[in-house]
Amino acid sequence: MSFWKELEEKRKLVSRNHATTKFNPKDLWLEGRGCPKGTVPIRQMTKEQQKRALRADQALKYPSLATGPILDFAGITVNADPGKKYGAAQAVINIYNPKVVGPGHYSSATIAIESGENQIQMGWIVHPQLYGDYRTRLYSSWTADNSRSTGCFNNNCPGFVVLSRDIPLDYAFPSISQPEEQQYDSLIGLALVSFQWLLVFEFNTVIGYWPNSILPNLASGADTLRWGG
Repeated sequence: MSFWKELEEKRKLVSRNHATTKFNPKDLWLEGRGCPKGTVPIRQMTKEQQKRALRADQALKYPSLATGPILDFAGITVNADPGKKYGAAQAVINIYNPKVVGPGHYSSATIAIESGENQIQMGWIVHPQLYGDYRTRLYSSWTADNSRSTGCFNNNCPGFVVLSRDIPLDYAFPSISQPEEQQYDSLIGLALVSFQWLLVFEFNTVIGYWPNSILPNLASGADTLRWGG
């Protein structure tokens, strides 16, 4: 994936000029390694956590369940030229911990890809209802029908296939950037390989993928890319 190598070189240049520290995902594990071979990290939830996660997923499908504004998005949208598709989207995202106030509210820095009613989002998010805390976490969501009846956050429903033994999909970032102080960033992205979209973290770690059977409109590429939050 030459585009990942190019982005990594650009990120190294930014790091030298702005004292940005590259994040090491293995800081998560006490012994410096992840799950045993043949297993992957899946979050275990109590019944109360499951109820909160279900409400967060339902708010994707039924925005009226959310309190306050449904969505406030600021960012960049790029549409493919007629007859063409996008096969990747990536970014170096600074890790912050914005204040979130109000039931059902959340804040995120997101990459989104779309084709028809199929959509994938990924990035970091602060979502008290979804996680029961105010930490900045890696996240993803998907829908096959513009959130009318399908899709969810992370692994809250069948769909996303986890491959990485080291990095959980709802990974909590331990180091957060502070204004005019040390900065922390992460290279994240989505890449189309063999008609399936991979979630890529820190240049060369594939966390997992979405099968093209659940997102058929995206199997040949994305019509629209979005960066923002």
